[in-house]
Amino acid sequence: MARTWWGAWRNFRIPAEHVANVEADLRFASGLNWWVTTLLFIGVLTWGTEAFLLLLPISLVSTVVQVWYPMRRVGQFPVIEIDRSSLRPYN
Repeated sequence: MARTWWGAWRNFRIPAEHVANVEADLRFASGLNWWVTTLLFIGVLTWGTEAFLLLLPISLVSTVVQVWYPMRRVGQFPVIEIDRSSLRPYN
């Protein structure tokens, strides 16, 4: 059984364009996180607690975007295709 599983896993490949798309999305999300955190920090230092309360909704929306944006491409990954030529009969 382990040989069959390993034979299938060894032949599984994710196309490079899918990997590049997800990496770009993660870079966008981390950049958004940096800008929102900086804006929140400068706002609190400059205007005090009121700025925190005003910027909090922006921070919450940005958190949702950071989680959703990279995950929106998950459905684009191909179904695992098994190269049956490398599989052996169980018995």
